[in-house]
Amino acid sequence: MEESNLEERQIVEIDNTKYTVISRKAKEVFSKDKLVKLIAKYALAELQKDY
Repeated sequence: MEESNLEERQIVEIDNTKYTVISRKAKEVFSKDKLVKLIAKYALAELQKDY
């Protein structure tokens, strides 16, 4: 697997400070609805860990 095809780096300068922005592409694509449900399940699991 080639990392270069899955990752894009860009340098952005804000207020004279340089930041590296890394965009990664996944092989598996989720719909918006499925992604929201996945994030919600993860958040609930994290909250339940604390109690």
